Formats: sequence, C-alpha cells, structure tokens
Amino acid sequence: MENKNYKVEIKDIFVGRVQDIFQSKLKIEHEFPFINLEDDKEPIWSLQNKSFLFKKEKDYINYGGESTNTTTFNRSILFTLDENNHANDLLYNSPHYPIFDISPNEEILNASICIGHSAYELYELLKYLGYPNEIGYDEVLEIRNTLFSCDYVMHNSEKFGIIKTDPKRTCYDGFDSNGEYMTFNDTIEGFPLHRCYFDAIMECKDSFVCGKGVVDEFKPNEKEGPILRLK
Repeated sequence: MENKNYKVEIKDIFVGRVQDIFQSKLKIEHEFPFINLEDDKEPIWSLQNKSFLFKKEKDYINYGGESTNTTTFNRSILFTLDENNHANDLLYNSPHYPIFDISPNEEILNASICIGHSAYELYELLKYLGYPNEIGYDEVLEIRNTLFSCDYVMHNSEKFGIIKTDPKRTCYDGFDSNGEYMTFNDTIEGFPLHRCYFDAIMECKDSFVCGKGVVDEFKPNEKEGPILRLK
C-alpha cells in the first residue's frame, strides 16, 4: 500500500513469506502435488485456507524440491492482491511481489523475489474472531501485533482449537518469548476452526531465536531495497 488510508475486505487478506529465489530450483510440474481429489476428500478440508490451489492452472511452478538451500532471506507479509495478482503489502510500501500458486507462472519465472508456497487465506479465521467484513490499517496492525506476536497463539492455543501437549512430544513445537519449549500435537474434537489456521500463524508469526530474543518476522530485509512503513 502507498499509505494507511485504505480499506480492505477480510476475505481478501493473506499472510505469507517473502523470499528471494534461485531460478535453478524452479520446476514446472504437470500434476497437482498438494491433494488427491479422487481418492481422498480430507485434503480439501485441511487446505481450506489455501483454496486458491484449486484454481491454479494445470502447469504450475514447484520450488526447491528436496533442497534445503532455497533462500538467503525470508520474512512475513500481510497482503491483499493487486490487479495483477501480485502481493500488495498491508503494513509497508513494498514492491508488489508475485506469489507462488496465485500469480501467473511467467511472473514467477522472471522474478528474483516472490511470496513462496507459504501463502494462506485468513478469511475464516478473521471471521471467526469477529472482525467486520471491511477493515482498515489500524485493524490490520492489531492483527499483526496480536495474532502474529511471538506468544499469543502459543499461549492461547485452545482459542484456536489446539491443545498444548507434553514437551516430550516433539512432532509440532516452538519456543515462546522466554525461550520456553512448547508442543502442540492435539486438536479439540469438533472445534469449528481447522488447525490449518493455527499452523499458518505459527509459520508466519514473530519467532524466538536463542541469543537474539524475539525476531520481528515482518520487518523488510535489506535485500528488498529501501522499504518504509506506511504514512
């Protein structure tokens, strides 16, 4: 966005991760890798915060493969889509980056920085939390500072249908701002919100790094060039 004077519908709000990409690790795929519509209906439910995957053109770009060296930086971004299906940053005046699985393939193939495969729709979550259909910058900032703070979702996991489990169970874990190790492996049966929203927040929220403390995951990286907060 150019300034704070905007309104956006919550059905159009996404969260994701900005990253630089290595063109050599881009691969055109011809079979949908995320779900199997014929044999298993559950993935439709579990990917409900990524419904754009069902609209994706048949040939799409997969990134990274088995390699772990796929980026030199990444950071979180709250965004909506512009007229070109690129990301319009709701917190900073950032470049309008193309988005894996949403933007046209040729836009990804010609970009050096993108929103990676970790983009999520937030509509069902924001509606569940009571946000009105249309919000402005102040509400977006509240979402960033609350939902995506280091501790909130971990200390209030049951509000999202997730049960904190014994630290010895290390399948799904994280550290809070005090460095406390916490695991979240169980869900509340019948909870109206699927755990994929909890997972999306955990992936994009502020993180605790030993020796550094809490890291602002939404802060633009110097490799993006000069980026300012909205005025």
